Amino acid sequence: IFFSRFKFINYIKSKKKINFNKNDLSMVLNFLINNGIKDKDTIVLHSSLKGLSQKHIKPSEIIDGFMSILGANGTICMPASPKFKNATNIQDYITNYEDNDIYEYDVNRSSTQTGLLPFLLSRKNGSIRSRHPINTMVAYGSLAKEICENNPIDINSLPCGKNSSWDMCYKNNAWIIGFNLDLTHSLTMIHLAEDKYEKTWPIDNWYRNKNFLIKDKNFEEIKVLRERRPIWGTCHFAERTLCKDLINEKILISSSINGVIIEIISSKKLIDYLKSRNTKGYPYY
Repeated sequence: IFFSRFKFINYIKSKKKINFNKNDLSMVLNFLINNGIKDKDTIVLHSSLKGLSQKHIKPSEIIDGFMSILGANGTICMPASPKFKNATNIQDYITNYEDNDIYEYDVNRSSTQTGLLPFLLSRKNGSIRSRHPINTMVAYGSLAKEICENNPIDINSLPCGKNSSWDMCYKNNAWIIGFNLDLTHSLTMIHLAEDKYEKTWPIDNWYRNKNFLIKDKNFEEIKVLRERRPIWGTCHFAERTLCKDLINEKILISSSINGVIIEIISSKKLIDYLKSRNTKGYPYY
């Protein structure tokens, strides 16, 4: 499956569309059920509709499908990082040592840069989007408030640190799911092993300050927050090594259904594994 992932990445870059339908979705859901996901569980879904034909299935039906295996007492979460109007180009974002701009995030109005499914979930009645502008999350279900409300947002806290939305998912033994993407590439949860355990993280100069204007209905406040320096994730992240190791350790489980990669990871197993190897900053080099 490791080598087939590279075929998949090349495939979704092509113009050919995958005719994904309701029967394929049922097969995806059965795969997840067969690998441990059950009623009342919490999932963190990373997704992409790139390369998928929406001729035979609506995006809302895909969301409903994932929610159906969790039941009325389950919770579905998705990364919902906002788009910033004054975002810099990727080269400047990576190389700028400091950033003095102010980035505006409106919880209820800012669009997402993480795809259509998180956007639709954020517009669903009853969903809650976290106020944190870095690695923002949206959740729907029985634990949505617990996961996305009252997260610490200040210079002493971190996007995936203690009591962040990502930490709350971890505390509730969330499953991490990748739908039609390379999950290792999108695996935000790995930052919990850095942020939550900052005092024992072995690499210096890991964070930089960034300024945000956060709006949420009648709430409006400028915050100075810390984020991982972009250069670490773009130039020093051993992504393929991590992927191979997670597969070899049977932490990452992969399948391909009608050309769509579906993957699953236990957040507990992932963080336990990363903590056991972080004395040298794994998976960074």
